[in-house]
Order: sequence, then C-alpha cells, then structure tokens
Amino acid sequence: MATVVSASARTATPRRGVPVAMLLPLLSLLVWVGVVALPFAQQLRALQAAAARPASGATAASGNAIVALGSYQATLVPREFAPFALNAAILSHSHALAAVYLPGALLEMPLSLATTIPEDWYPKRLNEWTPLALAQPVESLPFFWLVGLAVDALLGRRRLRWPLLAFGTTLCGVFGFVLVRFALERLTGAQPVAGWVLAGLTLWVVLLASFPAAWLRASRRSADAHVQR
Repeated sequence: MATVVSASARTATPRRGVPVAMLLPLLSLLVWVGVVALPFAQQLRALQAAAARPASGATAASGNAIVALGSYQATLVPREFAPFALNAAILSHSHALAAVYLPGALLEMPLSLATTIPEDWYPKRLNEWTPLALAQPVESLPFFWLVGLAVDALLGRRRLRWPLLAFGTTLCGVFGFVLVRFALERLTGAQPVAGWVLAGLTLWVVLLASFPAAWLRASRRSADAHVQR
C-alpha cells in the first residue's frame, strides 16, 4: 500500500527545471536580435564610418554617406542613416521573420486591411512593412509562451487544465488544415503559395503539436492513476 502512495506522489510532483514557458519567448527575442538588431547596428556603424571619410578628391568629410542601390547610387544625410539601416536589416529577412513570427503576422492582417492609407500611421522614413515587422515579434510572445506551457506539461513540469489544452489542440488543427490546403494548392498549381508561408505554417504546427501531445500524456497519467486505485 505504501508503495502505491509513493508512486502516486512521485507522479503528481512536477519536475524541477527552468520553465520552457520562460525560455521560449526569450529565445524568440534572441532570434530577433540576431536577425535584425545586430545587422542594423552593423549597417548603421558602416554608414557612420563612410560619412566620416572624405570623398575622393575632397579634403574634409561631407558627413553624408553614399550607398549603392542596385545599379544606382543614393546619398544619405545623417538623419536618414538609422531608418535606412533598419529598413535594410528587416527587408533582407522579411520572409524569414514573418515565418518565425507567423501568429504576429496573422494578427497584423486585420490592421493592414483596415488601414487604407498606411502612410498616415507609420514613420515617413520607414518602409511600410518595417513597423509591422517590428511589432510581430512582440505580438507573437504570448504564442511562444503558450507553446512553452505545453512543452512544460509534456515534460511533466506542470499541469494544464483541459480548456487550455483544447484551445492549443484546436489551434494546432487549424494551422495543420491550412498547411495541408496550401501545400495541395501549390502542388496542383491551383494557387501560388509562397514558400515562407508553408515554412511558417510547418514550424507552428510542430510547435503547437505539443498541446495534443501534452493532452495525451495527461490522459494516460489519469488512466494510470485510476488503475492504481
């Protein structure tokens, strides 16, 4: 009898460790820092260094920077350095960012559709997609946190109530359905679907699959506890 009680106590006690619900949002922010913040800082430093060098045949630096845009060249004044560097950092990885932070991109869709004149609300020197790409990582944090909760439950570190498990499982099913539909449309040529969209959907189906997996684990644990009684 004592053995059964001890086993049940061990089963009910959550395992200790750093919560994935904390690590996953932090990891998502670190990805943004590596993909956007660091390239932005490097580009900005390069522009400032170029502005500090005298042009060919000149005796003093003009304070402006000349950048190559394809076959064209443009001269940037100092106040344009930061917006240009930020636009360049984001636009060079815009599809990858949208795939990783797909929930944030989906939340931005109603705003983009409702705003008929984007120039009215985003800073003039920024590309119209740059403010959206800056907001998506923040808007995606709750989703990374939710996935972290499910992973913690799957690892036996916490218990989740069935409404949250049902919500996450439903969300996984919705993303999975959309992924299959888009993949079939791309294979059949019925509709062109961008590769980054499929990549983002695949990533989030895998992440959200932690919810049905955690639900299954909880069901099995409940069944085992019932058998032990």
